[in-house]
Amino acid sequence: MATIYDIANLAGVSSATVSLIMNGRGDDLRIAKKTQENVRAIAKEIGYVPNVNARKLLSKEKESIPEIGLLWFRSQHPVFLNTLVNKLNEMQSNGLINDMNVIIYPFENKHLSKMKKILSGNNVHGFIIPSGEPETIDFLEKLDIKVPVITIYRNSGKYHSVDVNNQKNGQMACEIFFNKGLKNAAVIKNLHKSRFSDIRESAFLKRCEEKNISVTEIYADLELCESVTGSSSEYHLYGRAVAQKVVDTWKQKGSTKMGVFVQNDASARGLITQLRQNGIRVPEDVMVVSYGYNSEENKESNELTMITYPVNELAEKTWLLMKRIIHGDDMGIQQIYCESDIFYGNSCPR
Repeated sequence: MATIYDIANLAGVSSATVSLIMNGRGDDLRIAKKTQENVRAIAKEIGYVPNVNARKLLSKEKESIPEIGLLWFRSQHPVFLNTLVNKLNEMQSNGLINDMNVIIYPFENKHLSKMKKILSGNNVHGFIIPSGEPETIDFLEKLDIKVPVITIYRNSGKYHSVDVNNQKNGQMACEIFFNKGLKNAAVIKNLHKSRFSDIRESAFLKRCEEKNISVTEIYADLELCESVTGSSSEYHLYGRAVAQKVVDTWKQKGSTKMGVFVQNDASARGLITQLRQNGIRVPEDVMVVSYGYNSEENKESNELTMITYPVNELAEKTWLLMKRIIHGDDMGIQQIYCESDIFYGNSCPR
């Protein structure tokens, strides 16, 4: 018996789009007329027979709106989760996109496979998935998800993606130090390893080599991290934990001015706090550049120099892409990039 998945494969659209069209909701959700005609023609050709009971149930829900599953893990930057939801509300209020409901599915980092039943089902019209861990990426490559998927920070030929240029961002960090005339630098390995932090770090190291900047790679082991206590976030505590290694590196390099690239803004703030407590001047002795979210508080205090995480642009482009997908626009896999800027603060003045 033919199914909506068969139609979706032949039509090159999602099963959710097929379901909406076959249940007479294509015009309500502004699905392209050409797409609707194509889906109906294929359905007729392969002898698709709709489930009568399901049609009755759906007719009662005719006024319902698309539901988007948003997967989120604990170590993901919380600001982006809030921004993503707030941006959706803002864009709906401004009439930029039609109404969508968001269902948040939390999962443990590196354990997306435990969400297989949810991802393989057909309970939502699309998924948004942050996917930085190698385990997450490998799992998604093998999984057959029946509805549209937008991944954040991951380029793939299989799923749509909204991403930043991580290689360029790593190079930008080196250029800041080079323009300051620095000959020594350190890079703080990220607390939670991801493919993207690896790309930024590799690009930073390569560009520093090209610019003749000597770089030390620094990471705090678990025992050292546990020796630092406080009420701050684990990223902030991690920054404090690596501070002594930064001090040791600075001394080994002759106590000359050094630059430090930190891949998380909270870790960078923790590092600066601890460096100053250890008698190291920032930026006179050590200049700090971070990659992360540039909060209003950071802008007001002019505290931290950072390569900015373009959170608002990422959120907006994600929802606009989801709008196009669920409306059945005729397009292939989309890979959208957002550009990062540099904000100069007191940790490394312009």
